[in-house]
Amino acid sequence: LSLRDRRGTILSHYPDPEQWIGKTEQEIDDPKMQQKLRETGTIEAVGKDGVSRLYALAPLSNAPNSGLSITVGIPKAIAFAEANQMLSRNLITLGAALVIAFLITWTYGELSIFRQIKSILNMTEKMAGGDLSARTGVAHQRGELNQLALAFDTMAGSLEKRAVEAEE
Repeated sequence: LSLRDRRGTILSHYPDPEQWIGKTEQEIDDPKMQQKLRETGTIEAVGKDGVSRLYALAPLSNAPNSGLSITVGIPKAIAFAEANQMLSRNLITLGAALVIAFLITWTYGELSIFRQIKSILNMTEKMAGGDLSARTGVAHQRGELNQLALAFDTMAGSLEKRAVEAEE
């Protein structure tokens, strides 16, 4: 925080007032950034101490003709600390939600789809090996996989019946 007169002389400074008072030195080395600060009133720049800050400059409104202005520099780490903390918390929450959604989807897929497909696959492998009494074991309910399992079980029953008839 610094208070300057119209010539740019520092009248008050915090912290380290003894280092700055009476000097016309700028906290920002880059002249283009100093000019931009005077034009727009706010900038993001690196100070002489190497710390990235958000700077704001404003003339004193209660003494408009005095030429006095105040410059405030807040380290970005401090200015954005709460926002960064919220972002981190939200990302962790989102990650946890994604993991839970993945686990639910995987479990549902395992119980309702893959188990039925594995049963149908096992049944076809047994039949290919000559076991015509093999069945899927899938409950014959509504749904495409259940209908497919029913068709395989019906086919296996027909093949088994024909094999018995052929033996007789």
